[in-house]
Amino acid sequence: MNRKTVIALSITGGVLLVGGVFVYPAIMRSIIRKRLDEAYDNPSAVNSVGGLDKLLVQEIFNTNTFEQSGKATISRVEARERAEQIWENYSSWMGSDSTAVISAFNGLGHVHDVSKIAYEFQQAYDYELLSVLKSALPDSSQYNILIGKISNLPNN
Repeated sequence: MNRKTVIALSITGGVLLVGGVFVYPAIMRSIIRKRLDEAYDNPSAVNSVGGLDKLLVQEIFNTNTFEQSGKATISRVEARERAEQIWENYSSWMGSDSTAVISAFNGLGHVHDVSKIAYEFQQAYDYELLSVLKSALPDSSQYNILIGKISNLPNN
């Protein structure tokens, strides 16, 4: 065989082999580099952040979102009660009752209910709800439960 016919394509174990040269790592590096460049160019884009910050970028924790959309399903009284539940179970000195903090988000009917709770929390305690949630849920599994709970709320 001459050199022109030796170039063979095969995918083995997720690695692309072209004529004895591994191509997969080079492709992955370029994809990762592209994502990093996009995140650097627009750091507040939804795809540039993760976790609760991703929900912040989507304006779920914005205290005005519920007023602008009119889609919140809970009353201000209920939002105030849920904000109080979060505050009472949050402790900056001792461990927070993370289960009770997370349960404040049970039974919400729309993602903009979180905005209403954030508004009432800000009015009552002069703290941002997001910063309190981040410090109240130091365990990543509980943090992820809250993210999943909020992410699964209707957003239409």
